[in-house]
Amino acid sequence: MAKTRLLIIVDDEPGLARGIARYIRQFIPRSNDPAVCRVQPCEHPKAALELIRSSGHDASVFLITDGHMPYLNGDEFILELRAKHPDALRYTCITSCHRVFDELAKGIGVEFMYGKAVDQVHWPRIKKAIEDFLAN
Repeated sequence: MAKTRLLIIVDDEPGLARGIARYIRQFIPRSNDPAVCRVQPCEHPKAALELIRSSGHDASVFLITDGHMPYLNGDEFILELRAKHPDALRYTCITSCHRVFDELAKGIGVEFMYGKAVDQVHWPRIKKAIEDFLAN
């Protein structure tokens, strides 16, 4: 049985999460196929955790998360996700603009870090990682 692939975008600014989801769907055609992947923006990390939990033990997750949220920062969220679903997380991207936070993110294994909005410098690497995620 194939793994359930989830591409989750978490941001306390829902418009930004929805915008990134639309961008991904527009530029990565395979992400539009529900048999391949579910692209899901979430306003709260707890909603993302529930989505992963409800997807069962075979979930494979590509996570893009805000680094600074009022209820659970991105690093705390990643640590909680790894504790609750240790086999689910495949790739992590985190938004950040603070050097100290960047170092913390590297320490917990975040693959990609970028500013609040995905830019043309970072997008090609993130797009390639998403395409690899969807292919495997």
